[in-house]
Amino acid sequence: MVSIKWPRSRDEVWKANIPYTHLAQEKSDQNWMVVKGEKNSFLGGGIHFHYGADKYIALLANMPNFSKNNLNNEGRIRTILDVGCGVACFGAYLLSFNIIAMYVAPNDVHQNHIQFSLERGIPTYLGVLGMKRLPYPRWSFELAHCSRCRIDWLQRDDILLLELDRLLKPGVILHTYPLKPMHKMRKILKYGGK
Repeated sequence: MVSIKWPRSRDEVWKANIPYTHLAQEKSDQNWMVVKGEKNSFLGGGIHFHYGADKYIALLANMPNFSKNNLNNEGRIRTILDVGCGVACFGAYLLSFNIIAMYVAPNDVHQNHIQFSLERGIPTYLGVLGMKRLPYPRWSFELAHCSRCRIDWLQRDDILLLELDRLLKPGVILHTYPLKPMHKMRKILKYGGK
C-alpha cells in the first residue's frame, strides 16, 4: 500500500506495510502502539513516555534549563542521535520542534522497529555500533539520546564512547538512562571530539 503521508504518519501507518502486530501485545504496557483495523496506531508512548513523547521532550528540555523549555534551544539543537530506536515516537514528535533525530538501531530484534521508523518518515540507520564508524562526519550531532537502550558504553576499551565523542559537537549533551558510571564517561567523552 502507498504509505500514509506526514504528518498523519506520525500517528498511524498501514498494517499491511508493517505486519509486525506482535509488538502491540509485547509492548502493550509501554504504550507504544495499538492495532486498529487496517492500521497500526502510535500513541506517542514508550518506556519513558507514559504520558506521551511531547511531555517527555519538555522534561528533557527542562533538565539543562533551555530557554522556554524548548529542546531545540532557539535553534542550537537541530540533530539528535538516538540510539535504540523503539518505534520512533521520540523522533516523530521532535520534528514539530524542528529537530531531526537519526536513529541507530542494533542489528537484532529491532529490525522490525526500523521498518516502523521508516514507514513513519523518520530517518533511521540499521547498524552495529562499535563495529565500524557510523556513516556520519565528525561533529554531526548536537545531542545524543539513549533511553533504556541497554548499551554498555564502557565495553571494549570504551570504543562506543569514543565513536560517540567523534560524532558529537563541542558542548553537547549525552542523555542516557539508566545512568552508567558517569565519572568514567565524562573522563572519556570530552564533549567535543578529538
